[in-house]
Amino acid sequence: MKISVLVPAYGTAAYIAETLQSALGQTVSDCEVIVINDGDPDTVALEAAIAPYRDRIVYLSKPNGGLSSARNFGLRKARGRYIALLDSDDIWEPDFLEQLLARMESNPHIGLVFTNATFFGSGGLVGKHYYEVFPKPLLESGQISLQKLLNREIQIFVSLLLRRELLDSAGHFDEGLRASEDFDMWLRLAKAGVHFSYVDQPLVRYRIRETSLSADATGLYRSLCQVYKKMIGSPDMTSAEQEAAQVGLAKTEALIALLTGRKAVQEGDWATAIRELEVSNRHFHTPKVAWTVALLRIWPAVFGIAARWYLRWRG
Repeated sequence: MKISVLVPAYGTAAYIAETLQSALGQTVSDCEVIVINDGDPDTVALEAAIAPYRDRIVYLSKPNGGLSSARNFGLRKARGRYIALLDSDDIWEPDFLEQLLARMESNPHIGLVFTNATFFGSGGLVGKHYYEVFPKPLLESGQISLQKLLNREIQIFVSLLLRRELLDSAGHFDEGLRASEDFDMWLRLAKAGVHFSYVDQPLVRYRIRETSLSADATGLYRSLCQVYKKMIGSPDMTSAEQEAAQVGLAKTEALIALLTGRKAVQEGDWATAIRELEVSNRHFHTPKVAWTVALLRIWPAVFGIAARWYLRWRG
């Protein structure tokens, strides 16, 4: 078996049929598709959705443990030399695996290949490409360093292909992380000297949903803080890498404070708004935030009502 496709499933019964159609419709035939039911509370709907594909997939079920747990569970059952990751509400173009496999097999030093994606679903990003929103990677393999990942200069889109032995040697995904488990894995692989390669085509359609894990910005930032703290505590980190992780942690904590402050403004909690926005502005030094704090101190009720109206108007 050449490729094992891991598809963790939780709360995506309405979308997973499209996902499986795209995985099973690949131009590469030597692959298995493994669906991992991660304790989905609506298992009846999930199993009904995948019923037409049951004779063409491997179906596993386990208690809920999060993405890391689900991927690791699937990985233990996988037979492929390569592992492909696919979220259960995203869609691959028919030649996704063919193009990434060709890049992988063109150079034995390449350990991980990823690609661009197109946003679809709902929201203002629909129709844009992932690397229009996030910094575009260099096209050469091996040019994605640990330092760049720590600085968030490069963000790797999670629908990708990598060598099985690399996951095994890295110790699989960290099950203590409920989010940002992919970021943690890419950092560990980069630290181990793995070469990354990028295919500059949008070979994935990335679904945006209000209820998806990626929609919870504060939760994602908190998980990023966990990853940065984990790297800071690693004895293998160089002083430069430690410093980059410290900078990343400080920036992420400031973003959490900014979001918390904005939410407090919306809720009329002026004391919390002032405290959190001040914490944020010690890092970002933004005139807009500084003025907001000053006006909340002087005239909180009137300014707060205006700020809440403005935030609702901006959506």
